[in-house]
Amino acid sequence: MSKTILSLLLAACCLPASLPAAHAADAAKKDPAAVKCSGAVAEALKDIPFITEKKPNLKAKYYVYLMSASWCAACNVEMPHVVQEYKDMAKKKVEIVYVNGDKTPEEATAFMKKYKADFPCILIASQDTQKLPGFKRIMNFPWAIVVDADGNVLQSARADKVFNDWRQTTGTPQPKKRKK
Repeated sequence: MSKTILSLLLAACCLPASLPAAHAADAAKKDPAAVKCSGAVAEALKDIPFITEKKPNLKAKYYVYLMSASWCAACNVEMPHVVQEYKDMAKKKVEIVYVNGDKTPEEATAFMKKYKADFPCILIASQDTQKLPGFKRIMNFPWAIVVDADGNVLQSARADKVFNDWRQTTGTPQPKKRKK
């Protein structure tokens, strides 16, 4: 997918939401199931048991399926940058669904704690990954798949490329190099 198309799609996520936040919050208090999902991805996500307490934003316009694991050296390099940018991405209606390649939930949560990652996590070995629209299991880590709310794949590439495109599209500065 060209950078221009990806730029336009990610720029669209900066537009104001069509549902007022106050109305959505009131609906959630009355009946959590009444919160309107924003597409096929959200519908699938609401029934998936995550290994983290953090649940995904079901009103996101875009989702990034981020595949990585604690044993992956490149994942350990990229994760601090992803964590740093996650808050900015969430403000722009982009949700990260972390698909971890570790063998156990304990390994996955330890990896997330190490980097203070606060996004929903599921194990790649979980059968629930098959329910995610647009998700394709790729064992080249770190890898990211960007989908719209309906699960249409917009980009599938190494995570560093996806996040560099994000930085260029939104004008987010490159993260500072980590000191060794």
